[in-house]
Amino acid sequence: MKTFESRLRVWCGLLLVAGAVGCTVNFPDDVPYTCTETADCGGDGYVCTSLPDNGPRYCCLPDPAEVCNGLDDDCDGLVDNLETACYTGPEGTLDVGLCHAGESICTRDASIACVGEVLPGLETCNGLDDDCDGAVDEDFDLKTDPGHCGACNNDCSFLQDCVNGECVRRQELDCANGQDDDGDGFTDCQDRADCPTNTQCGPLRSADENDYPRCQVNGVCL
Repeated sequence: MKTFESRLRVWCGLLLVAGAVGCTVNFPDDVPYTCTETADCGGDGYVCTSLPDNGPRYCCLPDPAEVCNGLDDDCDGLVDNLETACYTGPEGTLDVGLCHAGESICTRDASIACVGEVLPGLETCNGLDDDCDGAVDEDFDLKTDPGHCGACNNDCSFLQDCVNGECVRRQELDCANGQDDDGDGFTDCQDRADCPTNTQCGPLRSADENDYPRCQVNGVCL
């Protein structure tokens, strides 16, 4: 039962005039009562609050916590307003790197969902800790990765290698192996940039240690 005294002062005054010793009036718990301040609610833990959307004020007995039931359990004027943080990611990743908590909300089926949280993701080269392990861009070697040479997303061309963080032109590795080692469309002695005329392009031909075939302008060894 609710006990209200402050809103019945006039009534109590009349009873006192009639010789009544005290005045306490009890009301059923399932009947809402309007109020302007908490003192109007007669104590016993009741507070004066508003219905949602700034509706009429009424006396409300707060529950310890808000639950998803379509009611204002904690008497703050809001229905199903959980106001609690949530995080569903792996242990040890909360507030590490990009990962942070979200907010618990009630869904239409009265279950609880966590919205706004950021969970560990795939590590990308961007200067951030995407997978929330405390390391940044740890899966990328900026000294040798041709797609991230020296810096994230610095892409070397197909004719370049990444060497010590710099894109450098790939060279013909062997001027006599019949392959286009550097991918520039020229093979062995045809690649004049890497196999000039003074470059040996085959095995030693005689006992003379200088008797090697040499690359020629026409791309053959002589």
